[in-house]
Amino acid sequence: MKKAWSVMLVFSWGCDSSSTERDLCDFPSDVVAGTGVAELDGNTWNATDVAWNEAGDGLQITTGISDEWRITLVIQGDGLDADGLGRIDLDGSGGWALVYPADGSSYSSQNGGGTLDLVTREDTVQVCFDVEASGDDGTVVVDEAYFHASVLELGR
Repeated sequence: MKKAWSVMLVFSWGCDSSSTERDLCDFPSDVVAGTGVAELDGNTWNATDVAWNEAGDGLQITTGISDEWRITLVIQGDGLDADGLGRIDLDGSGGWALVYPADGSSYSSQNGGGTLDLVTREDTVQVCFDVEASGDDGTVVVDEAYFHASVLELGR
């Protein structure tokens, strides 16, 4: 049987990572599998080719390049409960976000911050987040982001 996960990730500033109470996002029904939408530095950004795969004890979610940007989210297994759910800090301790412009250097939440809630694991991965990522060229803020990731299909 094929092992698949579905994840809803919620990033919100000021979340208490020790809290058992979760205020989770309402994932919009118009964000279909393989796509996403976010406010990237105040501009609407539409993500394409959004996919997830297992990475060690956790998950990796990637986007294709769209409108000169792409994003990778890394979620480590640390901090997740027995069902693989829980709140993760994106400062490098539980995971991180990398934001890549088409030209120039990348931005990392390990030099910024954010949090995510991993709330379900089934066939697709749904991600809601806000994150601040910093790099050599300054800071990028990603707000009101919703990714609906399909399973990454590798060529055979």
